[in-house]
Amino acid sequence: MTKRLAIIDRTLVAIIGIIALLMGVWTLLLYFGQPHAVESSRYLDGRQIPLFMETTWYSVVLWVVVLVGIIGGFLLVLANINQRHFNKQRSELSNAEGAIDIAVAKFAAACAEQLADEPEITSARSKVAWDRDRRIVQWTITAEPNADLTVLQALTAAAAADFQDVIAEMDIDTRFLIHLSAT
Repeated sequence: MTKRLAIIDRTLVAIIGIIALLMGVWTLLLYFGQPHAVESSRYLDGRQIPLFMETTWYSVVLWVVVLVGIIGGFLLVLANINQRHFNKQRSELSNAEGAIDIAVAKFAAACAEQLADEPEITSARSKVAWDRDRRIVQWTITAEPNADLTVLQALTAAAAADFQDVIAEMDIDTRFLIHLSAT
C-alpha cells in the first residue's frame, strides 16, 4: 500500500465514521427529547421527499451517483487488494561482463522452509512485496504457545543475518511476524 492510498483510505474511513457517529448521536438525542436535536429535526420535511423524487433530473442524478459510487468503490477495492510483488533484483556486483540477478522470493521461501524445520516453529511463510515506498521481505512465523521467546529471537536473527548476507548491497527491509498459536 502506498502512502497516498493509505491517506485516501484513512480519510474515507474517518469521514464515514464521523458521519455515522453524528447520525447516531443525533438519533439518540432525538429519542431522549433533547431540545436542540428536536429543533434541528423540524428542518426536515418528510413531505418534500416525494416531491423531490418527482423532478425530471432526479433519476439522472441518482444514476450518476450510483455509477460513480460503483466505479469508485471498485477502484478502491482494486487498489487495496493489489499486492505489489517483486522478485528478481539486480546485484550491484553486476558489471559489463555479466549481470547477477537474485531471486529474492525464492531465497525468502527457502529461509521460511528452514525456519519451519525448527521444533519450536509450527509453520513459516514468506512474502516479498512493496510496502509504501520500501521493498519488504516479511516472514510470518507460527510457533507453539510455550515456545521460548529467546530461542525464537535467535532463530529470526540468524535468518535475518543469512538473508542480509545474500542481499547485502540491496536496499530491502526484513520483517518478522511471530504468532504464538496452538494450531
